[in-house]
Amino acid sequence: MEKENILKTYVSTIISENGYTNNDIKNGRFIGSNVRLYDALYTLPMKWKDKLIETMNLEYHSKEQEKAKSLLPRYYISGMYDMNEYIYRFPIHDSPVVPSNLMTIDIDAKDNTDIDIWKLREEIFKLPYVFSCLKSCSGKGFYCIIPIEDVNYTKEYYKYILDLWKEKYNLNIDPYASSLVRARIISYNEDIDSWIKDNVSVWKLKKIEIKEEFKEENTLFSYRQKHDYKNDSEDLVHLCMKKLIDDGYTVNDYRAWYHLGCELANFSDGYSLFYKSSKNYDSSQSDSSISKRWKGCKSIGITDDLVRKWCGMAKNKYGKDWRKIIND
Repeated sequence: MEKENILKTYVSTIISENGYTNNDIKNGRFIGSNVRLYDALYTLPMKWKDKLIETMNLEYHSKEQEKAKSLLPRYYISGMYDMNEYIYRFPIHDSPVVPSNLMTIDIDAKDNTDIDIWKLREEIFKLPYVFSCLKSCSGKGFYCIIPIEDVNYTKEYYKYILDLWKEKYNLNIDPYASSLVRARIISYNEDIDSWIKDNVSVWKLKKIEIKEEFKEENTLFSYRQKHDYKNDSEDLVHLCMKKLIDDGYTVNDYRAWYHLGCELANFSDGYSLFYKSSKNYDSSQSDSSISKRWKGCKSIGITDDLVRKWCGMAKNKYGKDWRKIIND
């Protein structure tokens, strides 16, 4: 891919950590817009240059620096969202309306104290699928932008690169930073053009295929052992959740709503599924009441119990052909 085409890609931006201006947060005034990636990497950082340099010069990971970072604009590398949808139900929990087919990988100094990450930056930038290696807003690490073939496999691509770079460079990368709706703080790079390539390859690795000898009677636990690939289970749970909720699944008490929200929070479209399930229960519910109930829900991770629960419900509802039905 050519630099010019990548920089023309649309991404969504927000004004601060919570998507609101300081003086308007109580009034629910969300500030967001869709811009070209060029603006997120060049225009906005120049506009915010003084604040970015000031933040960079604060003590690394101090309370003062974290506070300053929370007030800086962010952008979603995954693509363009319908920003009008989030005026009363921020943060974003859906998939992009127009995906960018880009993802980022973070390298942070605090996670790699035994490595010269700046020397390593030069090595990583040489990789054919790495488009850029730009300093983070703290100035103590950098992040890579990587074009990917299919946004639906972002977590798989991320996990593979995480393992690959660990083996190749002994590099520690945040394993939980693969979410499509992870907002990245803009950063100032005075030498930005030196760290963006004119041409870059697209990362095309697909997830591991299911082997022919796998039979339905195998337990999900043995399936995970056989394939040693957690994301297969993640996809299976997500498909079950989506199909069941599309077909009317809901719950009817506060504790159940909370648990459902924490389970759905594992996925980028978790809020949209939570919203749909809420409407399944009572279509007259307001968006604000649904958003309020969702606000306290946090991701619980993909556990064996979660896999068994949702796949069991799908099997009970759809019968022996449940796998085929949820994939249709």
